[in-house]
Amino acid sequence: MGGENNSASGSSSVVLGGTNNTANGNSNLVFGWGVVPSVNEPYRVYFFGPTSSGAGNSGFLVLNRLDGDYPIHVGTNNTNGNGAYLTTGGTWTNSSSRSFKERFVQQRPAEVLEKIRQLPVEGYYYKGTQEYHITPMAEDFYRLFRTGVHEIIETDSTGQLVRRPNPDVDKYLAASDIAGVALLGIQALAEENDALKAEISQLKSENERLKALISTLQAQQGVLQVRLSQLEAGLGQRAYVPQR
Repeated sequence: MGGENNSASGSSSVVLGGTNNTANGNSNLVFGWGVVPSVNEPYRVYFFGPTSSGAGNSGFLVLNRLDGDYPIHVGTNNTNGNGAYLTTGGTWTNSSSRSFKERFVQQRPAEVLEKIRQLPVEGYYYKGTQEYHITPMAEDFYRLFRTGVHEIIETDSTGQLVRRPNPDVDKYLAASDIAGVALLGIQALAEENDALKAEISQLKSENERLKALISTLQAQQGVLQVRLSQLEAGLGQRAYVPQR
């Protein structure tokens, strides 16, 4: 469709543009510089290529915005992705500024911790794969914490925006929600730890007070024993009257 030195050798494949690209798998879509897949795999989209291809740079995938600053950069506001992005190091980064948000809900860490105790966490394989993970299940997480997209906003046949309940709200789980719940649980444990440390400190003070009291009583007991011995000795001398 454009560019130069491109070859679409796979059945039903297309090279959109760029240079020195090869679509060698069936039903592939290729765009970039020096994209030459090493395996003839079907149903793939190849976008640009690694820096080792000789281009000297890699492509950025930019969606719903006009400036792309990261390998994947999505949206500008709350209708199209809010600027979430994949860093050059490979970390997906969500939009999380307070300025993006509204209707804030304060959480009680102790209540969240109690819900965490009720949350099953299991190991599993995705069906038909050898991909193993350990996470909560989305249904359990939603039942306890109610996170997720509750409504879907879409355009009807008249062009009007309408809202409908999301039937799959309990099928998906955001990593940021797991992190937020975990942090609240940590806060609750920190509060419990602070209370226990205060109680331990109080018990230590009480223990020191009792030790001091015991030491005082032992000293007084020593004095009383000496005095008692003296009294017993005095009574013994009075009881003995020598004969003349």
